[in-house]
Amino acid sequence: MTLDDHYYYFTAQISEKICNDIIKLGVNNDLMKGTVYLDKDKTDQPQKTELEEKMRTSKVCFLSDKWIYDIIHPLIAEANKKTTWNFEYTHTEPMQFTQYGLNEFYDWHQDSTPFPFKDVHPNFEGKIRKLSSIINLSKPSDYEGGDLEFDFRNLTKESSNVKVCDEIKEQGSIVVFPSFIHHRVTPITKGIRHSLVSWTVGYPWK
Repeated sequence: MTLDDHYYYFTAQISEKICNDIIKLGVNNDLMKGTVYLDKDKTDQPQKTELEEKMRTSKVCFLSDKWIYDIIHPLIAEANKKTTWNFEYTHTEPMQFTQYGLNEFYDWHQDSTPFPFKDVHPNFEGKIRKLSSIINLSKPSDYEGGDLEFDFRNLTKESSNVKVCDEIKEQGSIVVFPSFIHHRVTPITKGIRHSLVSWTVGYPWK
């Protein structure tokens, strides 16, 4: 799929108070180790653990608070309308609160797969991730490193086309992008970075 717009952003869109409220809500949950999708039929548990640790180190929990959805849904809709995407979608999965500490990162990955969800909640059954969003909940002074980067060449062997998403450095900024775009979070070198990730789903491409 060829895109004219690889992502759409809103700078400092969400207030400091709301960002801090979401952080408080997240850290007061039982944070667990962030995982990545690996085909369990092809990967035994020790290998799965090793591969996950090479690809991602962070702590997460999941939030489904309506008042947070009420904030992000209009922004996702606006991004989808103002770009050339116009993707059809139906629901948003539980949101992932993520905490990156010293040396923690998430290597190159996509949020979507070509395979629709199976044996899940009826709202998501038979659907795929179409739009991802990331809210930067932390102040720029809270951490160093931890850059969100996109790669628009889809990791071919051609020359790199990596773009640092500097537009969401400010607290309360949000970026929306198609879930099939490769992206990563570089290692934290100082402090702690908090973010909130969402995935909006719809029926497979026609």
